[in-house]
Amino acid sequence: MVDIRYGDLKDYRDLFAKLKREAERFEKDPSADNLFNTMVTVWCLADWVLADAELTPDMNDSLLNLTGRTPFDGKRDISKMSTEMRICKDIANASKHAMITKYSPEVKMVSFTDGTYGSGPYGFGPYGGGGRRFAVVIVDEIYDAQKVITKAIAQYDDFFEKFDLI
Repeated sequence: MVDIRYGDLKDYRDLFAKLKREAERFEKDPSADNLFNTMVTVWCLADWVLADAELTPDMNDSLLNLTGRTPFDGKRDISKMSTEMRICKDIANASKHAMITKYSPEVKMVSFTDGTYGSGPYGFGPYGGGGRRFAVVIVDEIYDAQKVITKAIAQYDDFFEKFDLI
């Protein structure tokens, strides 16, 4: 295994700080570039935690519930993951690989709205306004990408605080 880390990104704490900076950038400028970077960082953070932290069995179980991944036995289980983390997983994987071929994603569409009438999916945002944002569609439900990111960060925060990892 080769560890290629660089600059100020030395461990999961640094990547978590980067995630918070990216989320702030996305909130100020909801562009495709910022959505891509933020979602990939949300999803990759779990790999950095697995590589850096010495996890107890309780931590391992919590990380499995948070991200569907565990270092102890290579088990993957997304059944307990939050909707927000499943959205991040799908968007990150589709962003990194151009399309998802190894599983059937729950996210069916990501759509940009500039807040004007007719932009974005029907029912997303106030009629004729609401600002620039991305809508994420899963089956018949629409999620605001900014809220998804905020909740995913809060879930990582809870995990890190629970186990005194930050």
